[in-house]
Order: sequence, then C-alpha cells, then structure tokens
Amino acid sequence: MALNAALGTAMNSTGVAAGFFNGVLDEARIWNYARSSQEIRSTRNTEILTASGLLGRWGLNDGTGTVISDSSGSGINGTATNGPVLRRLCA
Repeated sequence: MALNAALGTAMNSTGVAAGFFNGVLDEARIWNYARSSQEIRSTRNTEILTASGLLGRWGLNDGTGTVISDSSGSGINGTATNGPVLRRLCA
C-alpha cells in the first residue's frame, strides 16, 4: 500500500488535502528509520543532501517554478501547488 505525503497540509486516509499550514518550511526529510534525539539535534541546522537511510530530502530552496527537487537520490520530486513562495534565504 502506498502512502501519501504532503508538506503544509493535512491529508485524509485517501490522500485528499484537508487544511493548510500558514507558515514557513525549510528542508523536509523522510528517513527509513527513527532517528535519535541526538541525531536530530546535531543536524537540524545542516543541509543533508544525501545520507544512508535518507529516503527523501527536499530543500525547498528551488527558487522558482513548481518542482520541489529531491536531493536524496531517490528521485521523488514534489510539486508545489496553491501558490507557495519558493525562495532562497540568506544567512
């Protein structure tokens, strides 16, 4: 059974969007294992482009267009819908 995933929305069991997030997201990741608190803390402010166990990584800094690129090597690109603003933030 394939499961749906989304950023900035809630989804029901059939994959239909229900709700929205009114905020800012930066670098979403999906791992094939539960990471420890220490692993999360040690990399929370670091871009992880690829790593063992990383199933998907979306930096959300593509800049323009509607494609959200996956850098993990899995090739699971996303699609931005409903007018999100994709921008590159500078430190």
